Amino acid sequence: MKSKMNIKATLTTASIACFISVSLISCDWIINKKNKNIFSVNQSKVNTKKDEARLLVQATQNNLDVIELCQIIKEAKPVPKVKTLADDLENVHKNIFNAYEALAQDKLISIPRHSNIVFQTANDSLNEIESRVLVEANLERITEKLVKHIELLETLSKTTNNKDFRRLSKKTDSVLTLKLVKTEDTLSWLKAS
Repeated sequence: MKSKMNIKATLTTASIACFISVSLISCDWIINKKNKNIFSVNQSKVNTKKDEARLLVQATQNNLDVIELCQIIKEAKPVPKVKTLADDLENVHKNIFNAYEALAQDKLISIPRHSNIVFQTANDSLNEIESRVLVEANLERITEKLVKHIELLETLSKTTNNKDFRRLSKKTDSVLTLKLVKTEDTLSWLKAS
């Protein structure tokens, strides 16, 4: 009888130990799975924020480059229609920069403050043809920058879930699309005349 009780007690103890082990292993597995999921979600959020910052920095750089190109065009003493366009583009891009700067400051993102375009004051001795070539070349560069800027904003809009980034992307995208059309029309007019 004693041996049956010992066997029963041993089996009971073994069953309890087995149950506790399985429970601990299950709990550990659940905790690890939760931790992996939390890590995965956090990593995804970090990657999205990095993408937002990178795209905002690139858009800001394009924006500053357009401002610089407008100043170069104005230095070349273009025809009034082109000067008006350059003034308009410069003002719009300064406003866009201010919006980017405010958002970047709010999101703790460091954005560029200077253009990558090397500004060389137009030589006063430029003749009309040289001035026209300089203006056309820089209008083409502005067109390329506007296209790139619009692409960056579309990518940013698709990348982010942040309402501030989306709102700014959509607003800026529509303004830049209008300015792109105006720039292309002015360039075509200039080449045709």
